[in-house]
Amino acid sequence: MQINFLACYSKYFFKMLNLIRYNHLKFSFFLLTFITFILLSLEKDNFEESIAIIGGGIAGITAYNTLKNYGYKNVKIFEGSNRLGGRVYPLKYKNGYLQLGAQFINGQKNPIYKLAKKLNILNGVENDDDFIYMGEYKLGSCNLSNNILESFTKFSRNLERYYEKLSRNSVMKEKSVGDMFYDDYKSFLFKETKFGDKIKIKKYYDALVKLYKSYYEIEWSSPIEKLSLINLDLWDDKENELKSYTLNNIGYQAILDYLLQNITDSDIQLNSRIININYSNYKKILLTLNNGKIITNYTKIIVTVPLGHLKKYGYSLFTPTLNKKRMKAINLLGFGNMQKIFFYYDKPFWDENTKWIHTLSIDGCTNTNIFSEIFQSFQPLEWMNKNILVGWLSGKGPHLIKDIPDNILSDIITNHFRNTFNNSLIPKPIEIKQKSWVSDELFLGSYTYYTPESNLLNEDPIKTISRPIFKNKKPIIMFAGEGTHPSIYQTVIGAYLSGQREAKRIFRHNHV
Repeated sequence: MQINFLACYSKYFFKMLNLIRYNHLKFSFFLLTFITFILLSLEKDNFEESIAIIGGGIAGITAYNTLKNYGYKNVKIFEGSNRLGGRVYPLKYKNGYLQLGAQFINGQKNPIYKLAKKLNILNGVENDDDFIYMGEYKLGSCNLSNNILESFTKFSRNLERYYEKLSRNSVMKEKSVGDMFYDDYKSFLFKETKFGDKIKIKKYYDALVKLYKSYYEIEWSSPIEKLSLINLDLWDDKENELKSYTLNNIGYQAILDYLLQNITDSDIQLNSRIININYSNYKKILLTLNNGKIITNYTKIIVTVPLGHLKKYGYSLFTPTLNKKRMKAINLLGFGNMQKIFFYYDKPFWDENTKWIHTLSIDGCTNTNIFSEIFQSFQPLEWMNKNILVGWLSGKGPHLIKDIPDNILSDIITNHFRNTFNNSLIPKPIEIKQKSWVSDELFLGSYTYYTPESNLLNEDPIKTISRPIFKNKKPIIMFAGEGTHPSIYQTVIGAYLSGQREAKRIFRHNHV
């Protein structure tokens, strides 16, 4: 506490030292008395302030740690599930952890990268678009010619960088990535199908387009038709290249353990979903739990629930209800669908050096059905002797499989692999692990993005959502989480920084 005191009032402290130096004892005594009063006031305020954090993800955990470092004593996390971590969800498996949620780190100039480096869990770096261009393509009874693949690669590889430049033009704010891509693809296709079998060539390119679109759906959690160009301008991980940092077999579990090490059990209330925050009396905010219990002793609330939860429960979660401007921002921002499925095999049926497998559904080459459309990209998990394939689902995929039991899903994926690999001997997976984010009421999706509609609002919708609710010029309800960070939303980094931001806001308004 003394460290924070000196940081905030250092100018008074050094002035006192100078006065003592020059024997201005009368003034020195006055300043010493003043500073002592401030210190006691700080300690008294921090003791009496009662703060509830709604949601135990990275934003909530970081807010808690920051407040405790400032000296606040009465801070509690209310978490609706049976665990802390939110969308950081490492699942213990064999000698490591399956990352059911966050997996990569975006950029080096942030506290999460620095923490990963400190914990010695950094493993390497991947170019984001290697997802498309470094894979093996499986098309059943057909082969993808090098000419078609090279032409499509030449056409598409730098499109995202090109669209990023376009996004800086204000007249483009109503455009989606899809608006731009379909026009560009139409022109490309016209040139490529001038000669040869147009129908045959087009079906291969169309299959590659589906894969290219899935890259955006996985990377941005958004269909390209809904992904505003402005995302490519606003989102910034301080890197010049499209790349992400990978972690070892422990991964985010090490980061989670580090962040949780100073949280006491008495300050955590698990399985306690908050269904209403009544701030009519701002000196005594009422929290209603899903079991009907009402808690009445909080003066400050930090809400860290995901945007997907706010979209469904935003009106009922607050009394008085959130204003129309904030709710409109919540409703117009996007909150997409992305999910990983881990298929464990006794031994791999893919090549040892495989980085990615892309199973393309093409009429005349494979048997096509609703599931062949959603299962497109698979990545061997290196640390498990490559016996695990990670299936990346996006778009409508997570919704289609959310109610399918594992034994049926095992049959579906086995038939899909046998079909696209053109190999009837491919075995069934021994085990399947997954987490459905779209069906979890605490999340209802994966992460945030700007839509073209949200860009038409008079104010940046993330800025609108992240603005606190004030009473008597002091914040009483604050908002944190990845969807409240203006430039690194969608990430653990954004969640961490937003939790820190709101804890600092409380301290600043109390003491500065």
